[in-house]
Amino acid sequence: MVKNNIDILKNAGIPFSMVRGNHDGNILMNQYFPYEEYGNTTDSAVSGCYDGSYAGNTYRMENYYQELVVGETKYLMLSLEYGAPDGVLAWANDVMAAYPDHQIIVTTHNFLDETGNLNDDIPQNTNADNFYPGYYGESANSSQDMWDECISKHQNVVLVMSGHVFWNNIRSKDLTGVYGNQVRALMINPQLLDLHTTNGTGLVALLHFSNGGKDVSVEYYSTVMDQHYNPINQFAFTLGGQTAAVIGEEEYSNIHTALDAADHGETVQLVADVESQQSALIIPNGVTVDLNGHLMQADNLLSFGNLIDSTQGAGGLVISSDRTKAFMQLQAANTALP
Repeated sequence: MVKNNIDILKNAGIPFSMVRGNHDGNILMNQYFPYEEYGNTTDSAVSGCYDGSYAGNTYRMENYYQELVVGETKYLMLSLEYGAPDGVLAWANDVMAAYPDHQIIVTTHNFLDETGNLNDDIPQNTNADNFYPGYYGESANSSQDMWDECISKHQNVVLVMSGHVFWNNIRSKDLTGVYGNQVRALMINPQLLDLHTTNGTGLVALLHFSNGGKDVSVEYYSTVMDQHYNPINQFAFTLGGQTAAVIGEEEYSNIHTALDAADHGETVQLVADVESQQSALIIPNGVTVDLNGHLMQADNLLSFGNLIDSTQGAGGLVISSDRTKAFMQLQAANTALP
């Protein structure tokens, strides 16, 4: 029945993704949803909606990604299995690094708990069945591990969606990645409502994207009762959090993305305090960074362009060249800083 319903989307050419949970065995999932049928492979005549998967040269359905372009906005949809082990996270890091100009949406079975915090529970490895990563000899990771070792490290991750935990309402939390980027996490799991309601509720969470993919409005809707469920579950948010820098009218959520996008002769203007988490902050040749009265922190600065402060001294540069974070602050005049 599940395969028949999924194939309605596939045959209609509607992009979709599936996430393996703790009740979905690896063997059966790959048996009923073989990657060769749903994904793009070099040896398959079928054009699927998935662009790559984790498992070496053998295509599998527990972890995969797909590119989705809507108008001028490019998305990378990354699906990670329940308790994704270290090998999967290493693969996911490589995949996300290869798509720096995409907004990344991660779906995984377990991430937030019922309180809206990261779930520290580590899935138990049971070799007696194939429902857990331990079945294949890899130890599972908690949601905190997945965040620390993978998701938080990529500045263009904007949204993480999960389920697993029993809770009637949508849980929502803003997380801050290592680059200062804002990541919205949603936990959606109405299974208890379905269990305790005659004929179920058929709840679906509808996310409507607008304004170039930045603004999202959420509806929690019962397809059985033809009504919204609980006003608290109807809300809106902005992906990426606050703007860190601008080039003309183009906004960027962190300084590194802005510097990568800047062309020779352009000025990157800060509109918020920023902190680099990379080993060095590099200003390209011909590019000007205007502190604009804000603070910019970095372990090391390599400037081949110009660093100014158009507010004539209100901004500042903080350099920390060692692990003790012994900061030296250089006040910026309205000229290039040394």
